[in-house]
Amino acid sequence: MAPMMFCQIAWMNSYRGITNLDVPVGGGIWSNMEEATTNFLPFGEVVYGYVSAQNGTINLSKLGSGPMYGETGCTSSGQVGCCDGRKEGIDVVWTATNPGVNHRVVVGWYRRATVYGHQQAHYDAGIYHFKARTVDSRLIPVNERKLKVEHHIEGGPPGQFGVWYADSKYGNNVKRSVRKLMVKADHQIFDRDELESMAGKVEVGSRPPKGIRKPWRDQRQVGVVARDPEVHAWVLHRANGQCELCRSNAPFTKRGGILYLEVHHIETLADGGPDVPGNAVALCPNCHRESHYGVRKESIRSVLLNRIGNH
Repeated sequence: MAPMMFCQIAWMNSYRGITNLDVPVGGGIWSNMEEATTNFLPFGEVVYGYVSAQNGTINLSKLGSGPMYGETGCTSSGQVGCCDGRKEGIDVVWTATNPGVNHRVVVGWYRRATVYGHQQAHYDAGIYHFKARTVDSRLIPVNERKLKVEHHIEGGPPGQFGVWYADSKYGNNVKRSVRKLMVKADHQIFDRDELESMAGKVEVGSRPPKGIRKPWRDQRQVGVVARDPEVHAWVLHRANGQCELCRSNAPFTKRGGILYLEVHHIETLADGGPDVPGNAVALCPNCHRESHYGVRKESIRSVLLNRIGNH
């Protein structure tokens, strides 16, 4: 059974960066650590996690008796008691205080993660302590975050700022509960209805959102791709109710007074295209279907690339 540790961070919905829709709440010192706000943002096939640890170190000797691996510059070769090097195969559980009920709960985890004794750096992700495969990360939907973790019960507060090794009787009970939850949980993915619902709540700013350069993919019964509701909202706002191909008005108005158009990715997500405003257009249903299946598919693609470039 894999060793397990717990990390306290601020409360967010998606942990894919600070946006109009998702800002960190509470967490004390953890709410100021921007690196932790992207703990579930995929960088290709990898996620990078950050926690505010004392002196910037994780005590690897607390994570079981498995092998440690020395890193460049490690002066102690990763022996027991050393905070250099790394340990692999660790289950890292993320917790946050739910502002609605003021209880600390499990919000997600990395399975079989690599834990580094000292802070590492990634050119996009920034500073991190943990690295895991995207497919081994799980973020629990907000309304399903119900497993409480009371660090103050037996064993005192987290051992190193936001780090708790759960090495107590209570900690062992919590770990058992988390393992049961791991069996049931799944990735948080926005289906089309959820995406449109979230996009409807987005407050569109004056600058286009960054989006997701390499959207995460999961293979279930069908292929599904994670998408950014802010990009969806931005593209519909830019179109202003008019198809960006045929220039016709939206065919109907949805409940709530929203003009109906469909967001199309010029370089499709299925082919590895990015979910960013520069690769997305708002089309009427006819143009959208034609852009996928029509004999003019390639010429339509060229027209859309030219028009989006002019934006």
